[in-house]
Amino acid sequence: MELDRKIGHGYWQLNRLDPDITSYSGRCSYNQNIDLSSYINQEHFILRYIVSGAIKINVKGVQSYSAPQGKISLHHVQAGETINLFYPKDMTCSFVALYLSKSYMEKLCLLLPHENQKKLRMLLDQRFGLEGHEIELSAFDRSQIFQIQNLSASGELKRFAIKSKVRELLSHWLMNFTQCPEPDSTLLATVHNTEKFQKVFDLLKTHYISPPPTKEISRLIGLNQTTLRRGFRATYGKSISSHCLEKRMNRACELLLSKRMNISQISDDLGYAHSTNFTSAFKKYFGVLPKDFRAKDTV
Repeated sequence: MELDRKIGHGYWQLNRLDPDITSYSGRCSYNQNIDLSSYINQEHFILRYIVSGAIKINVKGVQSYSAPQGKISLHHVQAGETINLFYPKDMTCSFVALYLSKSYMEKLCLLLPHENQKKLRMLLDQRFGLEGHEIELSAFDRSQIFQIQNLSASGELKRFAIKSKVRELLSHWLMNFTQCPEPDSTLLATVHNTEKFQKVFDLLKTHYISPPPTKEISRLIGLNQTTLRRGFRATYGKSISSHCLEKRMNRACELLLSKRMNISQISDDLGYAHSTNFTSAFKKYFGVLPKDFRAKDTV
């Protein structure tokens, strides 16, 4: 369904795949601040995969939370609650949200090894189980999301295809609980070092296109290069270079969806020497060319 042009531009689609799974996906930008309110009749869980933009969630009288871009967030929704979703004006948001029944989430939990079941159940018991520890979207996740958003099929065939992609996303999400290494406790033992890694993270918010050399960052925060590399990866689950690449690719998506710049201009904006370098990097990261990504946009 396309948005009313008075409100913004873009589309969203809701697909009830079976009694336990509903997918909600969209790619949109609003001309005004949008605040959507809904009353919850049944307890369930929501896995939000946000490619670009950020969604502010308010559980009336309970808690507020901002689901960040480029990450997977988990929301435990209780019956009888009123939920408000806030979308800021002019922000382009691209996402897939999976609504899972309580019984289905329990079935997923039982697929894990015993030690991982306990870890997942602890997350499920919380309102926002991944808050502060959201899982980064992988290239695989982004590829599946792109395919869900741009399937050319219709009717039952489309529903079957989306369900297949959703199951792959869920399988990949569960694998995070069995394959991801635990953080190195020797690096995270003190608040002092944790704060230093946060300083690096903050620095890269504005210097991700051309980040300072590791040697220079080490000098700035007072840690040797080995501790910096290991500590950053242990804290954020990725290397500094991977983090910078992710931010560049997220920014590329935003610029492509906004349609204010051509691909050559986007390449320049993101610091690539040639547009072919940008095109190759984008294709390697998302599995699709920038022009095809933009062409698939229905806005």
